[in-house]
Amino acid sequence: MKELLKSNIYDVTETIAIVGSCLKNMQPLGFEKIKELSPNIYELCLEETHINMAITKISGMIRTGKSKI
Repeated sequence: MKELLKSNIYDVTETIAIVGSCLKNMQPLGFEKIKELSPNIYELCLEETHINMAITKISGMIRTGKSKI
């Protein structure tokens, strides 16, 4: 997994998945299913990060036209 806010918006490709950073530990089976959908998984903890920062980053990723969500 890559950290969403530490990733460059132009490094995204294909389908991406944005998950809670605790998902891998809390729901390992669910995380494995997401890995089957896309190898491009970005983690985000909304308890550490303000939603406005996340929205800005995700919007930038979408605007590049290189990814699908």
